[in-house]
Amino acid sequence: MTDAAPVEPRRSRRALVVAQAAAAILGAVIVIALPLADTLAWASSPTGLGQGPFVAWLATLWLAISPALLALPVAYGWRRGERGGRLLIATWALIVLAAVVHWDAGGSWAEILARPAAFALMLWMLRPLDPPPAAVAPEQ
Repeated sequence: MTDAAPVEPRRSRRALVVAQAAAAILGAVIVIALPLADTLAWASSPTGLGQGPFVAWLATLWLAISPALLALPVAYGWRRGERGGRLLIATWALIVLAAVVHWDAGGSWAEILARPAAFALMLWMLRPLDPPPAAVAPEQ
């Protein structure tokens, strides 16, 4: 007799991967879209950055998109069995910086707190479905 592990049906695995990808994309859209209007107003106002339209848009997009873009290498590293500590710290620092800017621009606390929650959900959905492969010991 063979002791073969039961194989998970392909359909349920695909459905799980599709649901995971959809939730991660939704989380990224929320993380990016929430601060756009307030951050752009802050970047172009004299009490904020006081910059012209181009630099204001550039600063706004940097603050909005950077956390979502930094989450991708973290998730890729997790799938290879690595830890993403430094990138996670940088990502959360950018989210805190964007939250301070969002608060300074007059954003509501619900919006400010929704962004880190959406980002945490996005990271949770990007986690590996299977445990990382065991490290292979070098031959001596």
